[in-house]
Amino acid sequence: MGGTGSKEASVPGGEEVSKGPDPALAHESHQAKTLRYSVKKKAMAACGELHGDLLDCFQKASMFTFKPICQEENNAFWECYKRERGMSTTETAAQRDMSFRQMYDDTAAYVQEQWSKGSDPKD
Repeated sequence: MGGTGSKEASVPGGEEVSKGPDPALAHESHQAKTLRYSVKKKAMAACGELHGDLLDCFQKASMFTFKPICQEENNAFWECYKRERGMSTTETAAQRDMSFRQMYDDTAAYVQEQWSKGSDPKD
């Protein structure tokens, strides 16, 4: 039996044939993804106003500024988001370091969900 979560069976000749992923492992993986998504969604909801400020700043920003564009808004949003996700700025942060791609995907999923609801953020 392999350690990959797949069930295997012997066939004549002694060869092992995979029967597919272990349903229990697939269920655990799905539960973990669901929990992570729920935490991300709550963090985005808690930091939604700061996220809106950041997006507004990006829309109004000029390429000709001599300082980093929207740095204050960016820092405020990501500090809030990481705090709400339960990510400390100490050694735990190194263990749970998120890549830019993960943060982008989280934000994109949240925005897509809000747009699909058809709600006006100003309501």
